[in-house]
Amino acid sequence: MMKIFLSMIFLMFCFVGISQKQIFYDHISAAETKFFELTAPTNETVDVVNLNTDNLSGKIMFAWNDVRKKKGRVALTQSIPLKQYSFGAQQYFHRSYYQKKSTEEKLKIYTERGLRFLDAPCRHFQVAAFTVNIVDLHSFQRFYFDKSDGETPLGLFLGKRPKSTNPDSDNYEEPVPISYLTENELVENILVDIRRRIGNEMYSKDYENFAIEIIVNDNTLFRRKIPTANVLVIIAGKQLQKVRG
Repeated sequence: MMKIFLSMIFLMFCFVGISQKQIFYDHISAAETKFFELTAPTNETVDVVNLNTDNLSGKIMFAWNDVRKKKGRVALTQSIPLKQYSFGAQQYFHRSYYQKKSTEEKLKIYTERGLRFLDAPCRHFQVAAFTVNIVDLHSFQRFYFDKSDGETPLGLFLGKRPKSTNPDSDNYEEPVPISYLTENELVENILVDIRRRIGNEMYSKDYENFAIEIIVNDNTLFRRKIPTANVLVIIAGKQLQKVRG
């Protein structure tokens, strides 16, 4: 009886695993493949509330390719299979893939399977997924959220919440809004995070194609949270590497 029970449990887990894998393949099969324009980042302040992530992706890749050019490397170009994989994977992955270092190996396995499923000619790759702050705030800074504020984009202010919001009160303190990043600053922050995970491979001649997807975490806007976005980036070349089943 126990053997039958264990066999049923084993079959159930196998079925769940197959189902999850099929859901992943369905996501990347139905993914969009629209390319974005590569343009230079500017010193304009980033519109966090209405962040154009395609525009930001283009600016990241422009700056990345600019460094590659200075190092004598060819520019990375956009690839339909990589774009399809990265867009679909963004829709599928749980937020833990962007926040935990322990998921790196899973990310690589999913990428290998995804590229093989899409019959991509580039199986030699580097992939990274992480969360980035999209305003000039860090976890060690004290800040508060004022939902009654109508003057700033997000209602976030530095310091401790004042005891009074009445300018005529003795306890009144002038609120200090948080700082918002420029395009150049945000692009550089993201490139630093990519470099931290991929290292000098991001400038290697072994890679020719790229894809990047950015999704703003809407649940971090208009509340006492640091506004963040999830970033998934992949670069690839034609050199074959061992593919796991």
